[in-house]
Amino acid sequence: MKCIIEGKNVKVFGRAVQALSRVGDELWLDPSGKGLALRSVSSAQSAYACFIFSPLFFQQYSLGCAPKQSSETVKCKLLMKSLLPLFRCLTSIERNVERCQISVSASSDWVIIQFFCRHGITKTHNLRFQEKEALQAEFASHLCRNVLKAPARLLGDVVMHFPPFQEEITLSTTPLRLSLRNYDDSSESKMKRMFTEMSLHPDEFEYFQVDVDSTITFCLKELRGFLSFTESHCLPVSVHFDSAGKPVCFSVEDMLFEATVVLATLIEPESTDSIQPAGTQVHATSRY
Repeated sequence: MKCIIEGKNVKVFGRAVQALSRVGDELWLDPSGKGLALRSVSSAQSAYACFIFSPLFFQQYSLGCAPKQSSETVKCKLLMKSLLPLFRCLTSIERNVERCQISVSASSDWVIIQFFCRHGITKTHNLRFQEKEALQAEFASHLCRNVLKAPARLLGDVVMHFPPFQEEITLSTTPLRLSLRNYDDSSESKMKRMFTEMSLHPDEFEYFQVDVDSTITFCLKELRGFLSFTESHCLPVSVHFDSAGKPVCFSVEDMLFEATVVLATLIEPESTDSIQPAGTQVHATSRY
């Protein structure tokens, strides 16, 4: 596989890597005819994220010649700590990098990333990878009874009001309103911490379908990275969810790329007498 990213798209690619670094410590690189997919899953499998860049996103996109079937491509897993430093300073990339070339060879275990910079400077990075089947989350968004669509800026402004150390937030919906509040299961700490809650009217959304009242709690860290990416492109974010204990999915779609993050939600105990699991997992499996 060989692809060339030109101009400002290098910064877009870097933002995706940064968003995925908030999810997991490993990144799956999955080239196919549909484009180049970047995927990551948290160690607890409570969060999964995927960015798929269309061939139109690249100046050049080629899968190369596979040894057995033309549809075969190398699917590899990289350590995030080896990839993230290359895209950490996006301002410098935008100012100095003219294009970026990424190539993967089936005959080697290296991903080669080259930055072609101003004044004829070329920076080459060789990252060792482990060949793995592509990662895929098992989530049927079309079965969700609640569907929202809102500008990324709206969701970003709401999330900004929660402190950086906030780990989880609770989203509650009825056909008449949506509210977000900080979640804390410790009654003692509630007396010491600031409680934040924000409410939104359905008119503030581009699409608002709530067929069942829901209250779900999910991690905020992974969502922050996703919203940071979508805000920079001013894209509307679709949200699919159901009841507590079932995953919630945030997604955006454009001609050049699509992005999805799936987060597990906590199961709220119905009473003090019943004991239920603290949360659920996002089922991320290898796709054969």
